[in-house]
Amino acid sequence: MTDPLALDNVTVRIRERVILDRVTLAVPAGSVFALLGRNGAGKTTAFRCLLGQRRPDEGRALLFGQDAWTHRASAMARLGVVPEEPDVPPDMTPRALAKFTGPLYRTFNGAEYAARLRHFGIDDRTAFGRLSRGQKTQVLLAIALATHPEALVLDDPTLGLDTIARRELLAELVRDLADHGTTTLISTHDFAAVEGLATHIGVMRDGKLVLAGELEKIKASYGQVDADPLRASGDLSTSLEEVFIDLVERQRGAA
Repeated sequence: MTDPLALDNVTVRIRERVILDRVTLAVPAGSVFALLGRNGAGKTTAFRCLLGQRRPDEGRALLFGQDAWTHRASAMARLGVVPEEPDVPPDMTPRALAKFTGPLYRTFNGAEYAARLRHFGIDDRTAFGRLSRGQKTQVLLAIALATHPEALVLDDPTLGLDTIARRELLAELVRDLADHGTTTLISTHDFAAVEGLATHIGVMRDGKLVLAGELEKIKASYGQVDADPLRASGDLSTSLEEVFIDLVERQRGAA
């Protein structure tokens, strides 16, 4: 089966600076893949390549097995996207957004979209510019899920959200993934939240993918080599945040 989202030896440069350095990444069908890394690690550039918004200088970004740059229009009809920065005109209402977006997707379900907005407590007649950061993200997630996408891409969707908004957004995402098993790629700094969602993780540092694989296998392997005798014996489990911090420290020491 073709991986819905993939980077094949992708390099991106801006002038002399290397933003992505020969990154190869595969998001398996039906998985929830969390891409982790500090600001500037290259996550957003990787997402832009996958969405056909940035052409790699070397290598290929693939959506559903096709080149994301040359087949973007057809691929986007099968993809749900929640960007890091909402790009809806400030005067447009969520109701108008649905009228604009719905005809672009054969699978768009307006009733589901309206129900999610009610669940989030959002009035669909309110101008987008008057919504809070969390409400804007919730509207875009509601749009994305209402298209019943084959794959979902979320670029740091909880960034800047308060605790309640973050919990509501992730709860809605959990419910939808349980119902549909949509292939999902998500970047986030919220380790605790993504640990309850992710089946796979990748860690980026300085434009390189330094770790990728199934989450539980990675956590288990870190537990086996940890110096802490309790964790090494299996009495304590390794958290995703501990894996990330340990990996960053090892990479820093090797630099």
